[in-house]
Amino acid sequence: MINPTKYIAGIKKDTCLGCGTCAEKCPVDAIILEDDKALVNQKICLGCGVCTRFCPINACTMETRPEKVFVPSNTFERVALEAIDQGKLGNFIFDNQISRVHKFLSEIINDFTKLPPVKRFLFKEKVYTQMFKMFSKQDRFKKIVENRPREQNLLPCPSRPGH
Repeated sequence: MINPTKYIAGIKKDTCLGCGTCAEKCPVDAIILEDDKALVNQKICLGCGVCTRFCPINACTMETRPEKVFVPSNTFERVALEAIDQGKLGNFIFDNQISRVHKFLSEIINDFTKLPPVKRFLFKEKVYTQMFKMFSKQDRFKKIVENRPREQNLLPCPSRPGH
């Protein structure tokens, strides 16, 4: 549940001395030393820039990611996507846990959304966009969406299969 930045670490092979400082400082162990040169695992790299800050010879660089990085537009969207990712969408929709009906329906939805094909389907951009439109029209969610400023959150959010 990590949302990387739109940047990714890069290493200038001709400049890198293989000192290992970048690998030591990387908070997610995305950099290793191979043949006395730093190597970035792009699947793990968050694009935080810690490696570039500590590289003593500026061999680490930050480059723009080739793929577009998804960032939720507001806290409401982030929480809804986290609910899908964690298999708790039912709790998000049926939030009155005192009600037996809500509790029962939330358990059914939660079990259903934990299925990998269902989760992949819900993370498709067209699907979750329509879902947010539907949620935002409901009175209980409308207040939340309207009162929150749009924010670019670079902290946790769901990973989207296939992206």
